[in-house]
Amino acid sequence: MIRKVLLVDDDINITNAIRRNLRRAGENWRISFCHSTDETLALMQQESFNIIFSDIRMPGKDGFHLLRTVSESFPGVVRIIFSGHYQEESVLDAVRYAHQYMSKPIDHKMLVKTIEYICYLQDLLNNPLMEDEIGGLKGLQTLPDNYISLLREFQNDEPSLQRIAALIKNDLALTARVMQLVNSAFFGVPNHINNCEQAVALLGISNIKNLLVSSRFFNIFEGSPVLHLSVERIWRHSVKVAGLAKEIAIYERAPAKAVDACVLAGILHDIGKLILLNIPAFMNEAGKGNNQDSISSLEWEQKMIGSTHAEVGAYLLGIWGLERDVVNVVLNHHMPERQEEEQNFSVLVAVHIANYLVRVKSSGKNGVDEQKIRAYLDRYNLVSHFEAWERIANKHSD
Repeated sequence: MIRKVLLVDDDINITNAIRRNLRRAGENWRISFCHSTDETLALMQQESFNIIFSDIRMPGKDGFHLLRTVSESFPGVVRIIFSGHYQEESVLDAVRYAHQYMSKPIDHKMLVKTIEYICYLQDLLNNPLMEDEIGGLKGLQTLPDNYISLLREFQNDEPSLQRIAALIKNDLALTARVMQLVNSAFFGVPNHINNCEQAVALLGISNIKNLLVSSRFFNIFEGSPVLHLSVERIWRHSVKVAGLAKEIAIYERAPAKAVDACVLAGILHDIGKLILLNIPAFMNEAGKGNNQDSISSLEWEQKMIGSTHAEVGAYLLGIWGLERDVVNVVLNHHMPERQEEEQNFSVLVAVHIANYLVRVKSSGKNGVDEQKIRAYLDRYNLVSHFEAWERIANKHSD
């Protein structure tokens, strides 16, 4: 399938330069150019596009007006803002209306990589209805207790970055958005940040507070105790998986970057389930108890929406620009055999095993999928490590 990309900039010299550099790029995508918001919206009424890049500052209706309109009228289009203007409020607006932020001058190789990766994600999901659902999200559900605790911390005379980071790590939605923002081009960080404490220190209290109070990002629960309990179960499980994956990585003497990635991927591995909680049709069927024992939960998700929570979560994190290694862990945490690893132990191994052991510990169903687990570990000569990881899990749960 040929994906269609639209790039919008009022500077014709910039669009001509990109046109020249991308003349031979992209076997599975085509790029078009516009120079104003009105021209862009008129074209989008006539043609369907998959990705849009827009400058922020343009005469008349600016890039934020454009992407706000696109988010409302064409929610499945992946939206990326680029600009050379370093303004804090600009980035916070971009978070409201766009999935990613890229800085000028435009790196043409990075532009191509970004386009091709988003095309890969869209081909992987292969679900236009879910693209609309994910692209139209106003903000993932956030637990009210955590929200209130963060507000109280911000009201202190000397708010603690350490306490703020600890509260953020207790919340899947806020963790994902914080990592999205800190890894955007706006901060100019040469390497991906996987550590929440580092992310909070780099963002600063002002940015974190503005993210928190943005009504466009957070949906505060009003009633719906069932939904609240569902989200609470997801994040409690995710925090346990993150903690155990970290302990397993430390036991295996993994480098610090991999340990941090285990925590981030562990916390976010089920973020796709939060998206499913925002789909009324899915919630209605879930409320009827149609997730029956005759098929697995993944098979049921596939039957209901044509995708699994792993694919949905990976797509969301991918279009947000999170590190691809973390996205791949989220994608494959239930089926790690789909991904070939270059070394024996990896972040995917840690999160997959941690997820399995936490589920076994909570359900009490010893031996569930253990044969499959051991067959997977045998590929990497890690079967002998399994008992040690089980001991860590037992200690971790005490």
